[in-house]
Amino acid sequence: MNSLDANTRNTKSKGDVRSLRSAGNIPGIIYGGPDQNQKVTVLKKTLKSLIDKGSFLSNIITLNLDGKPQNVLPREITYNVISDEPTHIDFLRVVPGVKIRIEVPVVFINHETSPGLKRGGVLNIVRRKIELKCPSEKIPSAITIDLDGVDIGGKFQNIFSKIRRRCYTNYYWKRFCNCNFSSTYSDERARKTSWSWSRSSRRW
Repeated sequence: MNSLDANTRNTKSKGDVRSLRSAGNIPGIIYGGPDQNQKVTVLKKTLKSLIDKGSFLSNIITLNLDGKPQNVLPREITYNVISDEPTHIDFLRVVPGVKIRIEVPVVFINHETSPGLKRGGVLNIVRRKIELKCPSEKIPSAITIDLDGVDIGGKFQNIFSKIRRRCYTNYYWKRFCNCNFSSTYSDERARKTSWSWSRSSRRW
């Protein structure tokens, strides 16, 4: 789990906030749960390094606020429209049992052992993130799809059983294809392989 140091801020005006940003800090706020909202500040350099790792908004981090650790989930980052630099960040407290909506990245593994790719097939990815509703302490880091042994016309392994219990997809009544294998050559017997959710598999 990644960690980030933060300090309590007592800014009272826009000028105070601008001074924080000029000093290389990013203002933020912690909200959620029974406690009151807390104004904080984090180091911009450290924050950008965590953002660059990817999936920052999908992973719980340990926020060391004035030396006291607490688990939070980054929820929203505001960027400067010109420089594209982060200017503000919101953190949600992780309260056990409280369900939240979050987009979880989809990760594909074992490309090198997929017969479909070796035969020249193409993996078409429709969605690289899937929105889930689950308890904040049970957020999966990613949804993994194993391509090992998958050929054109084959089937993807059922990965729903690997997702933690009490997690729900927000596509309750929709059928959609997340990815498919298509052939790059003319072969009437080659069929697209699709992986879809049905109404009966909306809960894991």
